[in-house]
Amino acid sequence: MRASVLSCSYPELGEDGSVVAVSGTLTDITHLKWAERLQKQRTDEAVEAKRQHEAFIDMTCHEIR
Repeated sequence: MRASVLSCSYPELGEDGSVVAVSGTLTDITHLKWAERLQKQRTDEAVEAKRQHEAFIDMTCHEIR
């Protein structure tokens, strides 16, 4: 799996407004992306299971009539 990184950078400006330095941070958010994909997969599976359950109930009710 590829690493996911969130980055932010900020310029440090001199008195004349020119960029003197740039500082920044990198944050590894790989675990958050993994959890997000897992949650989406489980949600999709639950929606499909509910759809199948409703189709089964509809068919059963139709057969009973």
